[in-house]
Amino acid sequence: MDKDSLIENVILLFLLLLIIARAIHFPIAVFLVSGQSMYPVLKTGDLVVGEAVYLSGFHVGDIVVWYRTFSYGVIHQVITIRNGIVVTKGVNNIAPDPPVPSSYVKYKIILKIPRTVWIPSILALASWYVFIRRRDIVEAFRSSNIEALNIAVWILTFFILLDMAVIFLSTIYYDSYRVAIRPPSISLKGIELLSNEPILKLTYNVNKTIITGIKSCKIIVGGTPYNCGETSYNKNNVYIGIPQNVLNEIMRKQKYPGIATVYLFIKLNNGNVTGKYNFIVPWKHVSVKVVNNKVEIWNPNYLPVNVSVIIQYYKYSGGIVVFLNETKPINITVPPHSNSYINISRYGDFARIIVSYNSRPGSEKVVQEVLKVEFT
Repeated sequence: MDKDSLIENVILLFLLLLIIARAIHFPIAVFLVSGQSMYPVLKTGDLVVGEAVYLSGFHVGDIVVWYRTFSYGVIHQVITIRNGIVVTKGVNNIAPDPPVPSSYVKYKIILKIPRTVWIPSILALASWYVFIRRRDIVEAFRSSNIEALNIAVWILTFFILLDMAVIFLSTIYYDSYRVAIRPPSISLKGIELLSNEPILKLTYNVNKTIITGIKSCKIIVGGTPYNCGETSYNKNNVYIGIPQNVLNEIMRKQKYPGIATVYLFIKLNNGNVTGKYNFIVPWKHVSVKVVNNKVEIWNPNYLPVNVSVIIQYYKYSGGIVVFLNETKPINITVPPHSNSYINISRYGDFARIIVSYNSRPGSEKVVQEVLKVEFT
């Protein structure tokens, strides 16, 4: 094998490795963008390079590739990571994708090669190769010489690789919940929890029909059905209240806490529609800060939070910090989306405030925050 043939074979092997990389979960893989759900960040025909998440992990805001099998992939941006569950969304989509386990996320995008760069480059390289090997290529198709035949084999292999690249590199996009249905029709456009109330808002695309009622509504948590709270509707929105006992069950669920499913039977003026939708009840860390010698505790969640506060007092004596006293644990329950305050008495030179609370309902993990207040 001459030097040129060796180089060509190495290039072919490298290209083949990049094409099948995601099938073997190689540290680096290349993907071909399809669809418009990531426009204008990513466009159809762009190439993206992904780094396996087992190397450096991923975070909210990263563009990732998740898939169940190597032949089916989604390239979207991460908007939520919680308790082993990931929610992604195309930047050009109205609604997020269904929640998936974090194990589905295989690659984090680290490089984009626009189609306006890589396609002309490939064509230029191919044209350059054909030009410098033009005599050998012509000879390959005229002669039965083995060495000349290698050129023909290489060309055939190139087109096989091209076909494989289209199959293996292409990704399939979720277009969220939007579907094309002939009128009259109703399709889910978006689903969200209201920011300050445990009310699920479902927004529909309603075409040549009218929502006239809600016949039944169930919330499924860990396989157990619960009745929905108060429901209402208008032209294209349905509102579903989530009772506190259901919120508790959702957050205490051992596997994938925070995720539940709502089953809905909607009556229309000319028919009925049933829907099954997953939704997430987020759980956020409690905010603790000191304002005007008061401990301010803000609960941003839909459930009350039990908080324990200990205040320790210290003074400076000859450059040494001396412990003076500490309060007994002050236990309070902070209502949902509310503030609670604890006064800090002026004693000594400064106070150390220790605030403890469970990371979420039903969890044994305790979050502890420590603040310091200097008395001037």
